Amino acid sequence: MFTFAKFVSSALGFLTVSSTGAVVAPVTLTDSIYRVGQKTKNHLDLQSFNAEEKELKDKLETLKKQFQVALRFTSVFQKVRLERINKNFEEVKKEEGNLKGQYEELKKKIDKISELLTKQSLESQKKLHAQSASSLLGAFEKYLDSYSRHLQKQGKTILEVVCVIDKTKSSAQSPKSQQQTEAEGNCINKDWIKTLSQQATASAAPSAPVRSKRNAKPEEASASAEALKSLEGVRGKLFGLAQDISSKWQKSLAEKSHVAHEKLFLNTYVTFLEQSIQYMKLYQSALRVQMEADMDLSKSTVKKINELNAEMVEASKDWEKLKERYRVCKAYEGKLIDSLCSLHTFKTECPDSQAEQENL
Repeated sequence: MFTFAKFVSSALGFLTVSSTGAVVAPVTLTDSIYRVGQKTKNHLDLQSFNAEEKELKDKLETLKKQFQVALRFTSVFQKVRLERINKNFEEVKKEEGNLKGQYEELKKKIDKISELLTKQSLESQKKLHAQSASSLLGAFEKYLDSYSRHLQKQGKTILEVVCVIDKTKSSAQSPKSQQQTEAEGNCINKDWIKTLSQQATASAAPSAPVRSKRNAKPEEASASAEALKSLEGVRGKLFGLAQDISSKWQKSLAEKSHVAHEKLFLNTYVTFLEQSIQYMKLYQSALRVQMEADMDLSKSTVKKINELNAEMVEASKDWEKLKERYRVCKAYEGKLIDSLCSLHTFKTECPDSQAEQENL
C-alpha cells in the first residue's frame, strides 16, 4: 500500500525481540565497549547507546507521522465516499419518487384513454342507430311524397270530373254560345279548382228544365230532369270523395313535414356524434403523445437510477478498500507506538497510545 511497508515490516519484526537488543547488538558486533586499554575501568560508556536510541526514535517517529498522515487521508477519503453514497442514496430516493409520480400519471392517462374508448364505442353505436333511423325516415319520407302525389293526382282527376258535370248541368239549364264557354275556361283551370274546392259538398237542387227554342216534348223534359238528378247524385259522391282525398293529402303533407323535421334532427344528431367521436380521437392522440413523452422521461429516470446505483456500488467497494487500508495502517501505527514505548532511556517521552487513538 505504501512504499515503506516492507521496510516497516522488517524493522518491526526486528524490534519485536527488544529495542534495547536492536541497539546493543550492532554496537556489540562492530564496536565493543571493552576496548583495549580500558578493560581495567570499572564503568561503561552509555553515550553511544543514547545516540543510537535517539536516532532510532527519530526514525520511528517519522514513520509514525507518515502513518498518521496516511490514516488522516484514508479517513477523509472514507468520509467523502460515505457522503457520496448518502448523496446518491438521497438522489435515488428522489428519482424513485419521481418515477412513482410518472407511473401514476401514465396510469391516469391509460385509464382516461380506456374511458374515451368506451365512450367512443357508445357514441359510434348511437351514430349507427341514428343513421339507421335517418335512413328509415328517408325511405318513409319518399313513400309519403309518392303517396301525397298520388292523392293529389286522384283528387285533381275527381275534381275535373265534377267540373265536367257542373258544366254539363250549366249548359243544360242555360245554354251558352261556344265563345262564352271557351271564355269561362276549361276544367283544369287552377282558379276554378280552387273555387270548386271551397264549395259545399252538396249543391243546390237542380232548377226547372229550360226549354229550347224548339218546343220539347213532355217525355224528353222528364228524361232530362232524371238525368240531371242522377248527375247531381254522382257529383255529390265524387265531390265528397275529392274532399276525403284532399283531407288525406293534407295529412300526408303534415306527416311528411314531421318526418322531414325528424330526419333533419337525426342528421344533426349524427353530425354532433361524428364531431364528438372526432374530438375523442384527437384527445386520445394527444394523450398518446403525452404518454410517449412520459415514457421517455421514465426511461431517463430509470437510467439515472441505475447509474446512481452503479456509482453507489463502486463507492461502497472503494469505501471497503479504504476501510481495509485504514485497519492495516492503524495496526502498523500501533506497532510503531509500542516500539517507541519500549525505548527504556526515553520512558518519560513515551506517547499515550490511548490518547493518540482517541485523537485519530
